[in-house]
Amino acid sequence: MMKPLFLFLLSISLQINAQNRSSVDSLFIVKKYLIEIQDIVNSKKSNGQKLADLDKLAKSAAKQNNIFESSLKVILDSKKESDDMKASFKLILQSMALYKSDIKMNSKNDSERKYLNRNIPPLVDKILYHCKRFEEKLKFETH
Repeated sequence: MMKPLFLFLLSISLQINAQNRSSVDSLFIVKKYLIEIQDIVNSKKSNGQKLADLDKLAKSAAKQNNIFESSLKVILDSKKESDDMKASFKLILQSMALYKSDIKMNSKNDSERKYLNRNIPPLVDKILYHCKRFEEKLKFETH
């Protein structure tokens, strides 16, 4: 009699664990996206190639933002930390758009490149930190 209930609860537990793992994996995809932005900004490629690369990333910005926000809901308990990280991500996306505009206008303004280089690494570090913390919490709860 207890066996079906146990199997049912185990099944639910495995599904929740898979969803949680999926959120961590999704945040790693967003982390990779942020690093791609920084790599393009700092590359020695021509402005034309940078624009083409940034255009590809800009097309997926809304999708990346949605992934980021939905994954943070699962990973983070702190609304303030979540809101801060979401705001940081959106500002990075805006700065990327401004950087593209600077390239198009052949502007020598370096402020957006500096902004991206200053703000992407801390956000990547926060993503890594919270994912690691979350995985440790999951391990603790399952053992």
